[in-house]
Amino acid sequence: MDVFERWLPLWHATGVGVPIGTTVIALAFGWLAAAVIVLSAASKLLTPRLRLVVLVTIVVVAALGRALTPAQFGVGALVVAAWMALFYALLKTRGADVAGLGVAIFWLETASRTATMMAQPSPWFQWNGALAAGYLPAVTDIANPWISLFHKIWLQYDHTNLFDGNTEYGMAAGFAALELLQAAGRNPTRASLVSTLEQHGASFNGPGLAPLAYSSSNHSGYENSQIVEISNGKYVTKSAVYTSTDTGPVVTYTGSGQGSPPSFTDPKF
Repeated sequence: MDVFERWLPLWHATGVGVPIGTTVIALAFGWLAAAVIVLSAASKLLTPRLRLVVLVTIVVVAALGRALTPAQFGVGALVVAAWMALFYALLKTRGADVAGLGVAIFWLETASRTATMMAQPSPWFQWNGALAAGYLPAVTDIANPWISLFHKIWLQYDHTNLFDGNTEYGMAAGFAALELLQAAGRNPTRASLVSTLEQHGASFNGPGLAPLAYSSSNHSGYENSQIVEISNGKYVTKSAVYTSTDTGPVVTYTGSGQGSPPSFTDPKF
């Protein structure tokens, strides 16, 4: 061990030969850019004397945090001061460039995380323990006749995309629209569609955990919900099905749901 290491043991970076990953580098640049933005804004609000006080305080605190002896403190203060001088020069000459680079890195990192999240189901991203509420059967409940039907349709016509909650919602909405058009008859108009929905919408068949609530005074659609917990990519039921209105009480629904699905070969499809 040389004299420098004996003076500054806390400055020695163990494992310095280990390769640094791109994420660490990106985070480092991100923090640097954030510091440039914050300090650039703060410097405009401080008087020259306050700036000097802040800089001296940072140097002393940073050096004391890594010093065991006066010699270590002196060398540490010089190192911190040198870094701050370099940082100040960077701030004054290329502050906008560093800030722009930081913003670009942020969006690149965000895009990569978003792409990973969109590739569901991912083994490391399953939201285990998270609670959710829904008015349709769990998309993972293949034993449910509606989910089974939707899954068959998805396999035949849409299997290149994910079978998820968006898929279930889209098919449920499509099925409701189909029933509305059939009930409205030929040459429907906007007025006839609204009238048909108000008169017959509550009796429409569909995948809902409870019937639709359409009427002449209510266009809410589903007014029911059930709490589920996400566990290893599946939804575990944690409550009964409840119904309510904007002003009414919460009531436990004891019915059997909105209805049974047609067969996959039904002429409707």
